[in-house]
Amino acid sequence: MCGSALAGSDASADELLWRMTEVVNESGKEWLNLPPFTYNDMENRFHMSASRGNFVSIDEFVRYNAANTTVYDMTLYLNIPVHWVGLTAEYTVNYTGDGGDCSYKQKATANQYDEPVITVWVSVAQIASGICSAELDQIQPNSIDDPTLGPPVPDTCGAAHRDDLNSVLSDRFLFDFHYTALSFLTSAVNQALVNLNLCSDLMLLEGNEEMIMSETGVKY
Repeated sequence: MCGSALAGSDASADELLWRMTEVVNESGKEWLNLPPFTYNDMENRFHMSASRGNFVSIDEFVRYNAANTTVYDMTLYLNIPVHWVGLTAEYTVNYTGDGGDCSYKQKATANQYDEPVITVWVSVAQIASGICSAELDQIQPNSIDDPTLGPPVPDTCGAAHRDDLNSVLSDRFLFDFHYTALSFLTSAVNQALVNLNLCSDLMLLEGNEEMIMSETGVKY
C-alpha cells in the first residue's frame, strides 16, 4: 500500500465537502433523525417535552488537515479529515412547572465534529479504460463538542430552571446526534458523489501516472 498526497487531493476533497454542504442544506431534513423526548424532574418538580429536532441548516464542511491518498489492490482511496461547522436543529419545548404551562423554541448547534474521516474510493482499472467513478467506502465518526443553544429559555417560561432545561436539551441533542451521525454523513456523502467525478474533473491523478503504474501495474 502506498500513502501520499496526490496532485489535486485537497482540491478534490474540498470540492466534495462543498457539494456535501449544498446537499445537506437541500435534504438535511430527511437525514437528521432527532426524535422527540420527555423529561420529568421530580426533585425540582417540572416536566418538559420536546418535539422532534428539525434540521435548520449547516454552515459548511471543512478539512481540518490535508487529504491523503492510498493505492491498494487496483484501487485508489481518498481520505478526507473533516469538521462540520454550524449544523443547527430546532426544537419546540413544552414546559410544566413553576410559572404554569408554556412553550418555547430553542435551537441546538453542533459547532464541530471531532475528526471523522470520510473515505471514497476510485477504481484504477476504470481510470485506465477511460471510465472514472467514486463511491463511499466508509465514514468513521467520533464525538462532537458541546452544542450551542439559543435563544435562551425565556424569562416567562421556565426561567427558574433555565440551567436544568438547557442541560437536558443539550444532553439529549448530543445523544441523538451521536446515534444518527453515521447515517446522516453517509447520506450526505452518497448524494454529494452523484455526478461528481473526482478523478477526471478534479485531476486527482494528474501527474501521478508513474506512481499508479508502479503500485498497480496498470498501463495507460
